[in-house]
Amino acid sequence: MAAGQRWAYNLNVLALVCMLAPLVGALAVQATGDLPCPLCLLERAGMFAVIIGLVMNLRLGLRPAHYGFSMAGALVGMAIASRQVLLHINDPPGGGYGGEVLGLHLYTWALVVFVCFLAGTAVLLMIPGGLGRAGEAPAEGASWHAHRPARVASYAALAVCAVNALLAFAECGPGQCPDDPAGYWIFGR
Repeated sequence: MAAGQRWAYNLNVLALVCMLAPLVGALAVQATGDLPCPLCLLERAGMFAVIIGLVMNLRLGLRPAHYGFSMAGALVGMAIASRQVLLHINDPPGGGYGGEVLGLHLYTWALVVFVCFLAGTAVLLMIPGGLGRAGEAPAEGASWHAHRPARVASYAALAVCAVNALLAFAECGPGQCPDDPAGYWIFGR
């Protein structure tokens, strides 16, 4: 049992790092002046929910409710990303909203990330003994205090989420975001 729990815990750390990649990439694209649209911001919110569920797993222990929270965020994000992909499905090559990374728009990458996360979570939940038993202490190496990479990845993920949220507020302000943002609300657009 302990080996399955350790394995699942380490895979949660890996999933957290993998969820960080698109958010950091989106920040890099945003730094070039390509501001996210409202649907892009909602996709990022879905990624935040996935990250929060993973951090809860790492901090509070592997629980079905934490996986459920992450999966709900991924399903919402996947629905939003699917809508955006379908909005631009007939655009000519090079069309669509925003730039491309490796030939795909960021919203298409978001869809890929959400689908991969859901598939990975399904596999993760099938690891024998991966959740442990209720009331049982976590396996050696599968606890917050004994696993420095889990703490570092969690704090980094929460910091990236906070930066994304602050930039979203700077872009949109307290009201509705413009469909095609041209500047930051905080700077008077």
